[in-house]
Amino acid sequence: MKRPYKALLRGLLGLALLAVVLALAEPGRVVTALREAKPGWLLAGLAAAVASNVASALRWRALARWLGSDLGVRDAQRWYFQAMGLNALLPGAVVGGMSTGP
Repeated sequence: MKRPYKALLRGLLGLALLAVVLALAEPGRVVTALREAKPGWLLAGLAAAVASNVASALRWRALARWLGSDLGVRDAQRWYFQAMGLNALLPGAVVGGMSTGP
């Protein structure tokens, strides 16, 4: 498969997963909660989450380099963010250090 088609397929798959998550999360309740939220706090939370993941990706890169891997900063961040996304979506995921299972 050619590269542009792979990128398009990945994008569509990502949108499909987002649609499924939103459908399962009861869209009406999500919209109501977002309307009641203060924009400043939402932006602060987003900035804190991104900063935390960037710092963790850099730490992961340092470990990979110590183990002998030649990993660039952009690659480390890209792989880390993808892994965090999968971790949050897949069954049995562990988010924030707490198991969701028994």
